[in-house]
Amino acid sequence: AFIPARALWFAGLVLASNVTTVYGLWLMARVFNAVGLASEQDTVRWRVHSVVALLVAVVITLPSLILTVDGVWHGDPRAIVWLISAVGDILSLALVAPILLTALAMRGGLLVRPWALLTVSVAVWLLYDVASLLAHFSVLSATATAFVEQFFSALASLYTAAAGVAQYRIVIRRPLVAG
Repeated sequence: AFIPARALWFAGLVLASNVTTVYGLWLMARVFNAVGLASEQDTVRWRVHSVVALLVAVVITLPSLILTVDGVWHGDPRAIVWLISAVGDILSLALVAPILLTALAMRGGLLVRPWALLTVSVAVWLLYDVASLLAHFSVLSATATAFVEQFFSALASLYTAAAGVAQYRIVIRRPLVAG
């Protein structure tokens, strides 16, 4: 089947976006352990929370994952994009727990704001996936689903941008709040 160049570009962008997002979140999620701040007990807790978050992510995204795998199996080239996105969502959502643990460990520290904002961003993406799940079970209409998904997508992106701005302000040593 012929795949238009526009569809290939879109698939490439979705793939690049998901790979870089998961990689960035993985780097942030493992920072607490990598810099030697975590005890052995913290490392075990980090792993347990990561596995639980992965299971929750799989349960929440399973309907969309099943639909996309079915689409790929039946030769729908658009389904490949949604499969990439679904796997990226699962991996990103699985990293929420370790990022949250790191943010909580830094409470009161200089970096708590960007980490907390990033944690909220990933959690809002979880709400985006819940909206997709509700649509799959016909709890939401197509119009309501589109609105809710766009709302959560925009909100998650804004939280990510806010985390980036907060991190930038720390790097250039200008606090977001005077005092």
